Amino acid sequence: MEGIASVLLFTLSVAAGPAVTGTEARSYSGTVVAVDGRAGVLVVEEVGPWRTRSGATELTRRTIRITQETAFEGTHRKTLATGEIAGFVSEPISRETLKPGDFVTVRTHARGERATAWKVILTSVSRG
Repeated sequence: MEGIASVLLFTLSVAAGPAVTGTEARSYSGTVVAVDGRAGVLVVEEVGPWRTRSGATELTRRTIRITQETAFEGTHRKTLATGEIAGFVSEPISRETLKPGDFVTVRTHARGERATAWKVILTSVSRG
C-alpha cells in the first residue's frame, strides 16, 4: 500500500510540475504607452485578445516589470546597396531609446503577480 501511495504521489508531482514552478513565459506585442526605468515599469497596449465594442477594437493595457537584467534590442530592415530590402538586423539598444508610440514585442516570464520582461524588442518601421 505504501508503494502505491509513493508512485501516485510521484506521478501527481511530475504532472503538476510546470504549473507549480510559476515560470510561465509569454510574449506581448503592442505600442508603448509609457516607460519608467527608475520605477522599473513598461506599459504596452496590445490588440489582443481580440475584442470590439461598438465597432471599435479594444486595446489591452499591459503593465510589465523591467529590471537591470532586461535586455533591450532594436530591429530594422536592412537595405542593400542595390536598394533591395533584405532581412531584419538586430542590435542592442538602451532602455532610454524607447518612447511612447514605439512598437515592441516583450518577452516575459511570471515573477510574482506581474510579468517581468527578460527581453524587449523595438521594431523600427519604415515610414515612406
